[in-house]
Amino acid sequence: MDYRAFGRTGMRVSVLGLGCGGFGGVGSAPELFGKGEDRATAFALMDRAWDAGINYFDTADSYGGGVSESVIGAWMKERKVRDRLVLSTKVFYALAEGPNDRSLSRRHIMQAVDGSLRRLQTDYLDLYVIMEPDPSTPVEETLEAMNDLMHVGKVRHIGASNMTASQLRESLTASDRLGVHRYQSV
Repeated sequence: MDYRAFGRTGMRVSVLGLGCGGFGGVGSAPELFGKGEDRATAFALMDRAWDAGINYFDTADSYGGGVSESVIGAWMKERKVRDRLVLSTKVFYALAEGPNDRSLSRRHIMQAVDGSLRRLQTDYLDLYVIMEPDPSTPVEETLEAMNDLMHVGKVRHIGASNMTASQLRESLTASDRLGVHRYQSV
């Protein structure tokens, strides 16, 4: 397996990563929870990826209603590989139905990261990614919350996905203006 520098993080990741969105469901849609790979199949897929040298696993708190993270956490604990795995999870979608359970607000991010850490059975994330921009939350609020997670050691690096170039530019400009960490992946 070939490995590459992961931006400016100091981490080296395999050129292939394992997307774990099918563990326990098919992505984030509630109607597809339980329709993905079962635990045994997910363990076999992770074993095969790990044996092939893949050291980057990606998931989200909403995949399979949290089941994806739980399965990965159990696998990491059983295989004792957490310190050698580059682990990424995402935040945005709701795992509950309350009005504050889906967003990139400080409140939601702080609650979501604790749930992810619990399900993943780890005390830190290598990469915490916003799944998509949130028009209802100021970008500054999101960036400051993510920055605070880095300062307390729950998150080592932050990233973004599903952004337009102008949204990314706005986030990077805000990071510089606020003096907070920038996204390391898009």
